[in-house]
Amino acid sequence: MKFLNSILTLLGAVVFYFVFYTLLKSVLPVLPDLNLFQQLDLSFVVKGYRIPAFDMIFFSFGLWVFCHGVLRLASLSEKDHSSKDDLDAGEFGKIRHPVYGAFMAIELGLFVSLRTVYSLCFMAVLIVFQIVASYIEDNYVLKKKFGDSYDEYCNSVRRRFFTPVIIFYYLVAALLTFAGIYFM
Repeated sequence: MKFLNSILTLLGAVVFYFVFYTLLKSVLPVLPDLNLFQQLDLSFVVKGYRIPAFDMIFFSFGLWVFCHGVLRLASLSEKDHSSKDDLDAGEFGKIRHPVYGAFMAIELGLFVSLRTVYSLCFMAVLIVFQIVASYIEDNYVLKKKFGDSYDEYCNSVRRRFFTPVIIFYYLVAALLTFAGIYFM
């Protein structure tokens, strides 16, 4: 049953991703053109349709990261994380805010796929909001609820949001973005 739930979650994520991508790509031509890699027109033709190679690279990378984030979020939502014993268990034993990290991975996947400066700026704003929200949650909710044990937990679990894989995704996205801005 768990495998079936994962497949259905992944299928729903892919459908949402395609709809979101299509809707935003249809709105973007109204704005001034700030697409990355404008100077490099690498494309291939399939059945008479010209497909930009960089669109496919960004789309595929974004879909992969988005699906990874959705699956992480789904696995985190299956568990109850309300007791002190849960602080050191599973994802919370590696990262203090894995849910925020999963949302940041989802946002990275959604917005990097659009291959435009607008989407990257919007993603940056969302990430800043999540960092602020996690700070507020740390200082005004979790420290009150768990007391001194939360401070000990914070000292033992240094990472706030990202696993090494998500850090790798952000590094790849940053390299693609900086290269894309260079060739704008």
